[in-house]
Amino acid sequence: MNLRILCFESCCFRTLVPMTSSKSIFSPSRRRWVFCVSVASIFLVETAVAAETKGGAASLLSMLPLVGIVGIWYLMVLRPKVTEERNHNKLVSELAPGTKILLSSGIYGVVAAVKDDKLVEVEIAKNVVVETSTDYIESKVA
Repeated sequence: MNLRILCFESCCFRTLVPMTSSKSIFSPSRRRWVFCVSVASIFLVETAVAAETKGGAASLLSMLPLVGIVGIWYLMVLRPKVTEERNHNKLVSELAPGTKILLSSGIYGVVAAVKDDKLVEVEIAKNVVVETSTDYIESKVA
């Protein structure tokens, strides 16, 4: 029981308290990972405590739901996000002047110039050119 409380305190009070403060030293994506690691470590401590009381074979069986949750998370969240990012990077690398695009704001335009990997000039009307980030390019328009 003392091991469970000690690990819970070390996981939560070191990682969750900085997450709630406005002056956190971690970026938002880093905070999510820290939270996931904290929750996973709490599950692992529960498994270790259960293994002490029940025996070795029961501990492997009790980790099965955690492995299933991680597998489902990988299939439903991580893989689609990586695929989407890969497709967007391919779209940005294929940009050339004259390409018709759709911005995430719903504005259609034609690429006037590609400045670098992150900036593109888009002509949205005759003689109206805006500079935008490549992150806001939604798709090519045929």
